[in-house]
This record gives sequence, structure tokens and C-alpha cells, in this order.
Amino acid sequence: MSPLHRPPPGAWRAPVSMSGEVMASVPAPEPEASGTDAASSSPGPAEELQVSTARVRLYELVKLAQEDRTVTVVAKRARGHLFRAALIPISLLDASAQARLQTWPSWLRTAARPKLGDLVRDAAGDGRTPGVPQVILDRADSTPLAVLVDAQLVSPDGAPVVVPQHPEADQTQRPAAPQQVSLPVRDAAHHRDQSGVSLLADQQPGDAERSVASVAGAVVTAQGAGTPAPALATGGSAGKRQLAAFGDVLEEVLASRQPESHPQDAAKFGLTALDEAVGGLLPGKLTLVAGAPNAGASLLPAAAARHTALHRQLPVLYAASGLTRTDVAMRVIAAEGPVHYRRLRLNQLTDQEQQTAAEVAAKLQELAGTVWHIDDGTGLRAADISEAARDIEGLALIVVDRLQRVPDPLVPLSGSDLPAAAQALAQLARVLRVPVVAAVDTDEADLLTALDADVTLTVTRQDERAEVTYAERDFGTLSTVTLRADLACARFTDALAEAEGAPKAAPSAGATAQILAPAADASASTALDDGEEADLLAAAKPFTSGASTGISARLNGVLAAFAQARAASDGQDLEGLRQTVADLAARGPRMPETDEGQRLGTALAAFGMSRRSTTPAGPQAPADITPAAAPAPAASATVTERAEPQPAAESTAEDEDVSEAFQDNTVPPEDSGNVKRGRTYTFFTNKIEAAVDQALQETGGDIDEAVKLLKRKAVPDAMALFKLSRVGATYEHSVYPEPLEFLSKPSQKESDQIWEGRHKWRNNALRTAVKKGLQAPLDVTALDTNCAYLSAFKTYLPIGALRHHTRGFLPKESGVHRVDHFEWPHEDVPSPLGGRVEPGPYLLDEATLRLLIRCHELGLSEPPRILESWTSGGTEALLEKFRRILNEARTKAVQSNDKATEEYVKAMYSRFTSTIGESGKNQELRRADWVHIIRSQAFASLFLKAHRAHHEGLILVQVSGVDELHLCGDWQQIWKEGRMPGEIKKKRLYTLGGN
Repeated sequence: MSPLHRPPPGAWRAPVSMSGEVMASVPAPEPEASGTDAASSSPGPAEELQVSTARVRLYELVKLAQEDRTVTVVAKRARGHLFRAALIPISLLDASAQARLQTWPSWLRTAARPKLGDLVRDAAGDGRTPGVPQVILDRADSTPLAVLVDAQLVSPDGAPVVVPQHPEADQTQRPAAPQQVSLPVRDAAHHRDQSGVSLLADQQPGDAERSVASVAGAVVTAQGAGTPAPALATGGSAGKRQLAAFGDVLEEVLASRQPESHPQDAAKFGLTALDEAVGGLLPGKLTLVAGAPNAGASLLPAAAARHTALHRQLPVLYAASGLTRTDVAMRVIAAEGPVHYRRLRLNQLTDQEQQTAAEVAAKLQELAGTVWHIDDGTGLRAADISEAARDIEGLALIVVDRLQRVPDPLVPLSGSDLPAAAQALAQLARVLRVPVVAAVDTDEADLLTALDADVTLTVTRQDERAEVTYAERDFGTLSTVTLRADLACARFTDALAEAEGAPKAAPSAGATAQILAPAADASASTALDDGEEADLLAAAKPFTSGASTGISARLNGVLAAFAQARAASDGQDLEGLRQTVADLAARGPRMPETDEGQRLGTALAAFGMSRRSTTPAGPQAPADITPAAAPAPAASATVTERAEPQPAAESTAEDEDVSEAFQDNTVPPEDSGNVKRGRTYTFFTNKIEAAVDQALQETGGDIDEAVKLLKRKAVPDAMALFKLSRVGATYEHSVYPEPLEFLSKPSQKESDQIWEGRHKWRNNALRTAVKKGLQAPLDVTALDTNCAYLSAFKTYLPIGALRHHTRGFLPKESGVHRVDHFEWPHEDVPSPLGGRVEPGPYLLDEATLRLLIRCHELGLSEPPRILESWTSGGTEALLEKFRRILNEARTKAVQSNDKATEEYVKAMYSRFTSTIGESGKNQELRRADWVHIIRSQAFASLFLKAHRAHHEGLILVQVSGVDELHLCGDWQQIWKEGRMPGEIKKKRLYTLGGN
């Protein structure tokens, strides 16, 4: 993470990205008068550059034109036409053109840079309309430096450039006398901000960056100067204000709300409750986040920056006034990990935290290394922010951290300068049409009124409970949102993710009835347990929040569910969860050897002892309240739906602890797991072998009983192995993202709204022909593919929570898509949508959508039309190591005829797939989107095998489920027969049309 390198005041500032790449490092040239020698020298050979390259080098190219008379041709292709304009020195114009110089549109370099493509198009013309030369000015005194003209006018021999006169191009009428203009802060018709960039108070967004300074000089004169400034040539409508018909505005407003439109998305904080209340950070608006110095107000702008740069991969300018680049980086790592911010600063992280921090840093480098730009230099002014923002293409958000109430001569964004700075930032937001969010370290009402922001968010905090009051300039206070202040990890989260921010409540009547004891006994029990419960939840908080690790996933999930139920005063489940926690405490679970681990162990033992001494001897809870049926734990800033209670017998069958082989918490060695580098997965496969050996010992060598025991352990063992496979990984996936309605089942027996391409296809035309005697009987081979679901682990899975957009297919993202009706014109090949007969639109997962795109690439169908999407950054690597470990273990088992290991591995990957959705049997991962994508990838693989067989000349007879393929022909020319992945098993032979 690198800062914006800050040159001395007045010099141009080159933005530097997170990855350290300098976007443009050429300083602005000082204006120099063209002497006789320069005029007489011939220009150098013309270099031709694409506009994207020329934009980065613009300052250098202007300096070369001014000093060395270098000519550069800049090319831009748009709408099927190639526009070519030449950047030439002023001295290369003939006398007639130089006399008309002041009548042409003129631009300061800072304004010309982001608009260079438009300037090239305007200067070159389109073949029917002549081009209009564009003059580049020095920002200090508006001296003409160079000019863009139609490249066809430039002679290769260096002859003077003759620009034909066109009434539309030249502005011939000029005022008779100069005009002096006074400049109120916001009401001036034209003024310069602190960076020297000319701005129009009535400028339209489309012309935001256009400078209206003329080549004769600027309107604004230095304070006290006696010479008035000459009038300006605006390069457009001669100063006329652009009016919009109200009907046109209405059409634009309504069009922006149509599903097929693509409005500019508002930036968000990534906090569900706050984003819903505020509606995001809108382009063109200044949002102030105000709070007392200890309220943590600056963490909200930082959250918006993290969400924009990391989750949306859009450019962010982070102007840090008072913070260093190290502060910014550490806060991002702490919040994203999460890891303990203070221990990170003091370099006192545990080994696990150090590993987490390294993974987060790698993720930041990959996802935001080139889009997050930091300026942390001293003397940061609003003008510096304005100038740096203009040099970042596609800028989506500007963060100012922070405005300081106490005056400091070394901090321009402080004290009495704050109102002017806020006005400059508001103007910057309007001109660039980007959201600007700034933190201010006070909640004083008078000062906030003086700052006059479009939106003000005021943060107040009491311990971990924070409230954000949302107010707009024209409407006053609109709403208040409650958040949880997780200052240990330098972040805010949604309030529902934390239990202890809510007031404690006595058990409800339902809870009292459940324990089947007199009311007086229940009250006494609650009173005795209340202190131990509070201590237990406080001790568990570092683990349930993710800041600390080392306890079992089951204990962590039950404690999180317990905290959530207590916060919600959910009496129906609370007593059952109390008993579940007490049962786990009685087992003496292993704790990490850290201060947090010792504290949790002590609190858990005290809670268990308290429950044993106060709980009546009667039944303690309904039979269906089990750890598997407990509410799912809430991860940071997300809320999960409660799992449906499972039948007691089924829950008991699955209620097995993880195998001892996966309980030692040994970190995998660094040299394991990369087969491509000659390394193996021995560390992981040894654990699988140890789990099988343990099961055989417990069952006295009875293989069938051992398989039954291993299948009961398959879910916790698979989750433990999966987490081991993720150690040292680049991506940190979301475990409990916010659920989407169409991914939730209405009931246990109903499905959600996602359509998977499950196959149930028969070649009816062939069967009819055989039945009618039009086709001779055919010998058919029924084939079965191996490890269909295991192979499907290699698929694009979303990393984070799914976010809505209408940008179509994004190759680097994954999720769910609403796709319009899809036509399949082939009768002899199954449809990639499986047995779907209802017309679209459909909700399809990533694997099915990519299969439809593949069908179009193969020339089989039209491309799918995506109406809207819910996606996150995606990768094929999430389950790849897990898949390879299981595949290696299965391969060894098949080769050695080891039935127990083969069945155990099969149960691990199949039950992993079936329980990571909404199943109550897996409390550690809740990704229904992954379930659909994995299953659909298996269906897609079967379709591609069927298409390959058809392409090779075989006849398809039937395609069913996830692994069944019936065909006629020599299939062994395509696939090898066997039981390994990629091989095919022969199930049976039969004759179609025979007896």
C-alpha cells in the first residue's frame, strides 16, 4: 500500500496506487517563453500514441512540444472512426492561426488530462465537420503551451501549420473592455479553487472538467492586483447557461430505474442497516461523518473505502490528513482479518493472527493493489485532493480522513479553514460527479451547520453500542441506525451480529414452561446463571467475532448461537442452548494456550458448574434442541436464518465429534500441498488414514461398522479438513454471508428459487424411430462417471457476500443471475438447462450460466441474455486443494482396495456439498450459493461429456442425473474405462428395440 508522493506546494502531485505503481511521475513544466532559437528549429519526428498512453504522459508531451518543438499524434477510435490529432508547439502555427489563438477552446493541463479523448475527437473532426483546435494552458498564468490540431494539417517537413477558418470554430466576437468579477465563495459565476483549476458555478456535469480560462488570462486576478482580467473564450456556448426541459429530466430519472439501464452505482459502507437507511454515498454529494474524537467516526469512511476498493474493485482516493500510510494499512488489515488492531500496531500478534494478517495483505494486494490510492503527506489541502482526484481514471470514491476541529498551522484541513475546505470538497464532488465522504472529529452542532454538507452522519458511542444519526441539509434528521463498535478490530459491524450490545432479559414464559419446573425455581436458576452467562459471552466474544481462533468449530458455533438468542431474548431456544453449552463444558473441550483461551476455559467451566448445581432433575429441554438444530452463528455484519429443527433420531445419528486426527490443530507445513512443485498432500492424507484406523479400532476391525461410524463423522471431519486446506490461502471467504430471499427454502420440504440443470433426457426421436421400425435395434452401453461431485469442486465460487448489479457477465465474479428465456434448438443433444420446460426468465447459478455461454461459443445456441445479477469476486481455487487431497486419498484407496477409506472419502465430499447450504447438520459454513454452483457444475460436466460423444459421432440415447450416460458406439475411443476421475465405468449393456 503506497501513498501519493507529495511534491513541494504548487508542484504537480503524482498519485500512487496500493501496489506502488506511479500513475504519472512527470512534474508540471514551468512556463518558458519560446525564443527565436526554438522558433527556428524544426520539429522532431511525430510519435503516434493511443489516447490512454498519451493521457498518462500528457505533461511530458506538452513540455516536449513547448521546449523541443516535438510533435505527437494522439489517436482515439470511437464509434468505428479513428480520430487523429497532433499536439504541436504554438510556434508551429502560421501567423494567421496564431492571431486566432485566443478564439479557440482552451484548457488547463489538469482539466485537459481526464478529457483528452474528447479533445482529440474535437480537434480532429469527423470528416464531415472540421475539427476545432484545442489550446493547452499553463495552470500558473494561463500561458499557451501547446495546441491540439487535426493531424492531417501537420506536414512531415515541419512547415507552418495552416488552420482553415470556420465560422463554427472561431469565436470572432470579443468584449470591448475587460471585466472585473468579485468572488463570493459559492455564488461566483467563475472562480478558481485552491488548486488553481477554473470552475463554473453553473457548469453542467458533462462539462465539469472543462476549463474556461482563455489564452489572454484568467478572470480572477490576484488579491490587490490593479489590472482587470480580460474576458474569456469558453470554447463552447460563449458563456450561455445550459437549460434542461423538465420532461427530458423526467425521462432520464425514469430511465435510470428501468432494469435494463445501468445507472452509476452509489458507493456503500458495506453495513447493511446503514446502507439501507442512507441509500449509499451518492455521486456529486459531500457526506460528513461527524463524531467526538473517541467515537470512531473515521472508521465509517474507511469502511466505505474498503467496500468500494475490495468488493467492487473500483478506484478510491484516500486522503489521510493526520494519519500515516501505515495507520491506514493497519486499520484495513485489522478490519478485514479481523485481527486485533493494537496487537498489530505493537507487533504482538499470535502466530494465527500473523498468518491471518499475511493472508489479508495478500488479498488486498490482489484485489485493491492498483485501485486504492493514498495521499498521506504533510500540508494536505483541499486543492491537493482536487488535483489528485482528476488524475485517477474511473474514480468511484474520495475519502478524506479527517477534518480536524482544533486549529493546527501544519494541518490545513483544521480550525477556521474547515468551512472553506468543506465547500471546496462539495464543489469537487459536484464537478467530478463522485461521492466525497469526510470524517470530522467533532459533533458540535454549530460547526456542522457551518460546514453545510449535503449529508451528515453523526456517530455517538456508548461502549460497544454505536448510533449513527442520518440528516440531510434540506430535510433535517431522517433516521437513526444502531451499529456495533468493534474498535478492537478497527471497524463497525451491524448490531445484530453481536449479542452483548442488547440489554439482558429474563427468560420468557415459554422458556419457563420448557424446563418443567416451578416458576420460583426457574427464576432462581436464571438469577444464579446470569452472571456466569455474561462472563461466558464476554470471554467467548474474541472467538465468535473471529478475532481469535483455536476452539472447535462446534463450540464456536453454539456459543455464537447462544449469544444471538440471548440478544434477541429468544426464550424458545435459549434454555435448550444453555443446556447444550453446559453439555459441551462437561466434556472439557481443548482451549488454545493464550490469554483468551484460558479466560474462555475458566468461564465455560464456571458456567457448567453453575448449571449442574441449579438445574432441576427433570427434563431440561425439548428433544429436538440439539447442537445441530441450534440457530446458525452470525458472522461479522451478517445475519443468518435459523435452521429448521431436525428429528431427534437423525440428529443423534449425526451427533459425532470430529475425529481425533483432526483435533490436534497442527498447522500444515509450508512445503505440503503443491503437487506442481514436486510436493505431496501426505500431511492431509495421513489424517484421513488416521481417522480410518481409529474407526477400525473402535469397531474391532469390522469394516461395515467402521464405515457407518466414519459416515457419521464425515461432516465435521470434512469441515476440519477443508479449513486445514485453506491455511495460507490467498482468499478469505465469507462463512455466513447475508442470506438472499431466493436462496432460502420456504420450508424443509420445499426448494429455493434457483434452477439447476439436472438432466432427465431421453432421445425420444430415436426411440420413436426404433419403435416404428424406421431404425434398426441398437446396442446401448450405460455408462457411469466417477466422482461427479468431487470433480465439480473445481468451479468458480463467489468469495464474499453476493451484491446486486446489472453489469452483465463478469468473468472474475461468480454468483446468481436472472437470465431471459433460452431456446435450445437441438433434439439429439440434451438441453444445458436440463429438464426445464417452463419458459424463462430463470434464476441460474454461475456454473449453469457459464455452460450457456460455452454452448454459444460452440455454436450451439444464442448467447444468454442476463437481466440482473448477484455476484461477488470469484475463483476456482477455493475448493481446489480440498479436492486434490480427497482425490489423492480416494485414488490410494481404490488402488489398495480399501473400502473403508473409499466410502469415508465419498461421504466427506458428498455430505460437504449437501450440508453447507441450509442443513442443520453443519454449523460452520452457510453457503447455499456454493451448493447450487457445485451441483450445477456436475450437471454441466455431464452435458459436456454428452456433447463430446455426439461430436465424435456416437448416438446419445439417455442422459440422467449427475453421472449417467447411455450411448451407442465405441465410447472407449473417447474415454478410458476405470474408476479414477476422468475415467468411465460401464454399468450394463442393453438393446434398444430388442426383446
